[in-house]
Amino acid sequence: MPMEAAWAVLKAVAGQPTFPVTHHSHPTRGLAAMEGFKPRSIAGLPTPLNYYGGKGWLVPQLRELYEPFRDTHSFHDVFGGSGAAIMGVNPKHGSWNDTSSPLVNFQRHLKRGLTIPNFGPNTKDNYKQLKDRYNHLQMTDPHSVEAAQLYFALNRRGHSGLMEHNKQGRLMSSGGHGSPNLERAFDLTSYKRPMHRWKIDNRDFRDVMRGLGRNSFGYIDPPYPKRQGQYGQGGFGDELQTAVRDAALAHPGPVVVSNYATPEMLELYQDDFDIETKTPRQGMLGANKRITQQIPEMIARRIDE
Repeated sequence: MPMEAAWAVLKAVAGQPTFPVTHHSHPTRGLAAMEGFKPRSIAGLPTPLNYYGGKGWLVPQLRELYEPFRDTHSFHDVFGGSGAAIMGVNPKHGSWNDTSSPLVNFQRHLKRGLTIPNFGPNTKDNYKQLKDRYNHLQMTDPHSVEAAQLYFALNRRGHSGLMEHNKQGRLMSSGGHGSPNLERAFDLTSYKRPMHRWKIDNRDFRDVMRGLGRNSFGYIDPPYPKRQGQYGQGGFGDELQTAVRDAALAHPGPVVVSNYATPEMLELYQDDFDIETKTPRQGMLGANKRITQQIPEMIARRIDE
């Protein structure tokens, strides 16, 4: 596949705009020659995952807010998800955190250098076979390279990138139709170099925030209000939304929080944070545009340069 086409597939499935590429004839070194792997102050990295609620569309503003601190502050993505925020900002030092153990396993192997074998066609039957194998590994070898590889394969084949697991750790999402361009191998080893000074963490957000100092730039993008699903052993209700605000307010360094701009959320942050609201533009939402395009986002910040 031509490099331009391969890159377009990666970006389109991840729900982000396509970067221009630099031509390179060697297929295993092509990713390193792309725009996303130029110097950190020039460009960010593309996330390899497609993820519900991903913040690829917010990256330009995050980069702008972080830029005055790039040489002095680490960057910490407290609810890391797909990694779109930290990869887009592309700091030299930082951390990515999430409570989803399968996702953490993927990111840890991505940091070490990950290749994805050809897992076959993007069909419902093949998706079911891959999911059955993945769920078996979640019970028997959840930290394995194969579990990370299958996470990527199922994420790319799933509906809107959803990777919902039940309390027993089994994947419950469905997929198996869409892009036909997944029947090939993927070389993700170029992520190893830019990620090597990032810590991959699996902790409660309050523990992460308490460990950050004055020279830490915190970015907090918690689950949306009333969002179904799990956080740890429960959901993410009003008490945890308030705990996010309190953790951000107690942080001694610069901090940015994003969430749905509901009246309740705006009221929660209005007294202590600078607030603006933005609505993702059509074409910036990838697979999730039908879900989120009508919902404005709140960006609350406390930043003193």
